[in-house]
Amino acid sequence: MTSNILRFDPSGTNMLNDADYNSSTQRTNGVVPGIAQSALHNKLFHQTSSVAAAAAEALSNLGATISDANYSAMVTAFQNGFASAKALSGVEAKSADYLLLAADKGKAFTATSALTFTFTAAATLGSGWYCYIKNGSSGAVVLDPDSTETIDGATTLTLNPDDGFFIYCTGTAFLTIGRNASATQAQQESATVTNAYVSPGRQQYHPSAAKAWVNFNGTGIVAIRASYNITSVADLLTGLYQPAFTTAMSSSDYAIAASGNGVAVNSGDGAYQGPSIYSLATTSFALSCGSNTATRGDWPLVCAVVFGDQ
Repeated sequence: MTSNILRFDPSGTNMLNDADYNSSTQRTNGVVPGIAQSALHNKLFHQTSSVAAAAAEALSNLGATISDANYSAMVTAFQNGFASAKALSGVEAKSADYLLLAADKGKAFTATSALTFTFTAAATLGSGWYCYIKNGSSGAVVLDPDSTETIDGATTLTLNPDDGFFIYCTGTAFLTIGRNASATQAQQESATVTNAYVSPGRQQYHPSAAKAWVNFNGTGIVAIRASYNITSVADLLTGLYQPAFTTAMSSSDYAIAASGNGVAVNSGDGAYQGPSIYSLATTSFALSCGSNTATRGDWPLVCAVVFGDQ
C-alpha cells in the first residue's frame, strides 16, 4: 500500500545538532517573540515528521493506505496496527463448543475436552485477525470455518492431543502458522502416516518399537538393573521368574527375545539351557532358566525384550 506522510528535511541541513537542541532554552521553555531560529524549528519538524512517517510506513507495510486527506482512515489503520501487534492476552480454557468472534483477535485458547471451534465469517473477522489454539485434552478438537470457507484448504481441520498452532485470517480464508501435527496412538500402530511427528509419549506404539525390556539379577533377591515398562520381577522358584508389565499388552500374542548368562554377568561361559518363555499374559510373562544339568538354576544375568501391540 502507500503513504503520503513524508519526513521534513530528510537530509538534515540547516538543523541544530542533538546537543544544541537538547540545551536550547527555546526548546525547553518554548519560543519567544522575535526572530524565529530556523535551525531549531527545522530540528523540531524533522523529528516529529520522522516519527509520523515511520509509523505511516509501518502501517502501509501492513496493508493500509495512509493519507493526511483521510483522517478517519488513519485512525482505523492505527487501531488495526495496534491490535495486530498486541501480545497474546492470556490463555482461555474451553470445555465446550465455541464460536470464535472478532473480539477474540490475539487470544490464546486451550481445549480441555473434545470440542469444536467454529469461526465467524472471514470477511467479518477481517484480514489480520489471528488467534492461537491448543488441544490440551485427550480427544479430538475440530476447527470449522464458516460455511464453505477453508482452513489450510480444507473445510475442517482436526487437532490431535497436544497439537497447537496460530490461525491467521486472510479476509476470505484461514491459514495455520506453526502447524505440525503429532501422531496419535492409532496412527503409530497403523505405521502408515507420513506427515505427522512422533512425540516421546507415543513412539512406543509403533509395531517396530519394543513395548518392554528388562535386565535383572536372578540370584538371591531378584534385583532389576534397568528396565522399561516392567514394574517388577517375581522370583517364583529356582530359575523361574515372572516379569510384570507396568502398562499391559493388548493381547497375549506378543513376541519375547530373552537371553542371559548362568555363570556371571561378564563370563564367557554361558552354555546353560534357556531362558525359555511361557505363560504369556497381558500383564506378565514367565522365564525359565536352566543349569548345566537338566534342572533350573538362578542366573546372575537375565534379559528380555517384548514386541507386540499395547
